[in-house]
Amino acid sequence: MELTVIILIIAPFIFGIIFPLMRRMENTGDRQQKETSVFISRTQETFKNIKMVKSSTAEKHEKKLIYKCIDKLYAANLFESKMFAVVAPLVNFLLIMGLLIVIGYGTYRISTGTLSFSTLIAFVIYAFQIMTPMSSISGFIGEYHKANGALKA
Repeated sequence: MELTVIILIIAPFIFGIIFPLMRRMENTGDRQQKETSVFISRTQETFKNIKMVKSSTAEKHEKKLIYKCIDKLYAANLFESKMFAVVAPLVNFLLIMGLLIVIGYGTYRISTGTLSFSTLIAFVIYAFQIMTPMSSISGFIGEYHKANGALKA
């Protein structure tokens, strides 16, 4: 009974840490969407007016502007990659820490004689079965916030 309560306490705690991080993904999606739209509109405008650009010898100027757009788009995508590079291992770390808490408390209960070893193994197996859906849910929440931020743009 107590191991179940520990598992039920750990899950909201993990989501409580992950959810604010995933909220930042909204800003990332918004920024990516804005930079992509600026880049596309800039290149379309340049190609649409290519004759004027060539006749006024503004190729170097247009090239600089497009390179700036590309750099900003690159920076937005790099920031998103860095966010996922931090969040994904953090999620796995928190899930493993939760599992270790269950194992630690279970071994304490075994040493006091109030829990059998087979029951602890069953709870560890249940905890492993919970880890994959929790990881998937946190990934879904991140993608949801990213898409939500992109829709705001």
